[in-house]
Amino acid sequence: MMPLSIGLGGGYLEIWDLLLLVGLVAGYPVLRRSFSPEPPRALLIRYLAVAYVAVLAAQLFSYAFDYGTQLVAPPGYSRLYYYLSPTAGAKTLYGAILALPLGVAVFFSPAQRRRWHGTMGLADRFTPALLVVVCLARVGCFLQGCCYGVVSEHFGIRFVTGSVVYHDHLRRGLVEAGSPSLAVVPTQVIAAAVLALLALWAYRRVQRGQTQVFAHSVALYSLFRFAIEWVRDDAVRNHFGPLATSQWIAVFVLLVYSLSQLRRRSASRASERGLRP
Repeated sequence: MMPLSIGLGGGYLEIWDLLLLVGLVAGYPVLRRSFSPEPPRALLIRYLAVAYVAVLAAQLFSYAFDYGTQLVAPPGYSRLYYYLSPTAGAKTLYGAILALPLGVAVFFSPAQRRRWHGTMGLADRFTPALLVVVCLARVGCFLQGCCYGVVSEHFGIRFVTGSVVYHDHLRRGLVEAGSPSLAVVPTQVIAAAVLALLALWAYRRVQRGQTQVFAHSVALYSLFRFAIEWVRDDAVRNHFGPLATSQWIAVFVLLVYSLSQLRRRSASRASERGLRP
């Protein structure tokens, strides 16, 4: 495991933020190839702007749904910093994924949206890059020991002192000071592997000119997220009734996705009937 922060120019950069930056660098070449052979003008600037919106959405989701956070800026915090700084708080990656269409709608002109088959057509081409970024952010979660799973001696790993899981276990009286954490399921690694496979799947669909890449990818991620939450055990997650907040979001996303697919199929059947002699 790497240090939780790294010295940089007289300051420090958290390991999660470093992996997020690595993800942004790795995602851009994927995006350019998704727009090949004629990417839009100023694609890098638009990419960074969309990423900024996604990161702010990830923070907003954390403020809204994570335990111990709040939507209203705490006393002593500047509202501009709390809501507009990409380093102001923790991130819930679901928010970054769901905010992608908003980002491309804001930073691409109406003419560009028409050129690339609307907002959702642009979101389709951004999807592989987005999944690469989120995948590497999950690697950052593993390196800092957050977003961890339940205790398991057979399928778990121990995290070093100073990690998030260590401090959580110490506070709960499960380990002594200076000892590693209990062995926990590395849900961060599982999530990173699933996201990598999903990014590859989405990229191939984009290269083949297929549509609804974003919608299908979000639905598949939601299925995975609903399942993986059963073995998550990190302290920041909130629950409402029998489900974690991420599971309720997954249920909502899957419901919207299912209704949209039914509507598309109904419209397609109606169109086919109208074309028959």
